[in-house]
Amino acid sequence: MRILILGAGKMGSFFTDILSFQHETAVFDVNPHQLRFVYNTYRFTTLEEIKDFEPELVINAVTVKYTLDAFRQVLPVLPKDCIISDIQMPGLNGMELSRMLPEETRVIFTTAFTQYAVEGFRVRALDYLLKPISYADFLEAADKALGWFEMKRRAEALPPA
Repeated sequence: MRILILGAGKMGSFFTDILSFQHETAVFDVNPHQLRFVYNTYRFTTLEEIKDFEPELVINAVTVKYTLDAFRQVLPVLPKDCIISDIQMPGLNGMELSRMLPEETRVIFTTAFTQYAVEGFRVRALDYLLKPISYADFLEAADKALGWFEMKRRAEALPPA
C-alpha cells in the first residue's frame, strides 16, 4: 500500500517508523528541515511529488493548528480514495471535511470523542478509531482500507454487464 503521511514531526516520524518496512511510504512537509528526521521513506516538499506518488492512504500527522491548511493544500492532488482525518480541527471538523470530499472517498476518523461515531459512518467512514489508538487498532483499520481498495479495483476490472 502507498501511504502518504502529512507532517514530519514526532507523530509523522512515528508512523513512518512503523509503516515503512511493510508499505511504500512518503512524508510531506513544507519544512524541508523536518524531513531530515525520517528514514526509509520518500521525502516530499511539493504537491507534484504527492500527485506522482498516488497515495492509497493518507495519514494526518500535522500539528492541529495547521491541519486545515494542510488538507486544503493537498486535497486537489490526492486520488479520491481514502483519507484519515481527526474529528476536532480548528475552523472545520472532520465531519464537515468529509462532506466536502468526492463521494468515492472513504475516511478513517481518529478522535477522542465517541459522540461522533454514528455520524462518522453516515459520511461513509471505513472506521472510527478512538484515541489513544493502539498499533493493533491502527493496523486493523489500515487492513480494512486495503480490503476496500482491493474490492474497488476488482469491481472496476469486471467487464460491463
